[in-house]
Amino acid sequence: MSKSKIVKINSIDFDLVLKNRDTIYLATTDSRFIIKEGLNVGKKISELPSEIKQNLTKEIGWGYFYNLPSGWSIAFCEGKSCTENYPTENSKIKWIFKRKSN
Repeated sequence: MSKSKIVKINSIDFDLVLKNRDTIYLATTDSRFIIKEGLNVGKKISELPSEIKQNLTKEIGWGYFYNLPSGWSIAFCEGKSCTENYPTENSKIKWIFKRKSN
């Protein structure tokens, strides 16, 4: 895991991870950040389209996420390991991120 640092963009804190001066991960837990799809941290899964609710990707020990057309992804953390169970209708978006694939 690479080191992250906090950067402020338009008064919103983001975790930034660089590798060889290239951004490989950018994420926020700030509910004021709203992505193109109109989603933000804190929005309940029950408010999302069924396409998203039914097609979350599970990454063991990291969480459940969904990649959006804007290039951003929304993520859910369920239980101690973040993947103990599939998100329920009351689960909320925990963070929004972009990451470069390997």
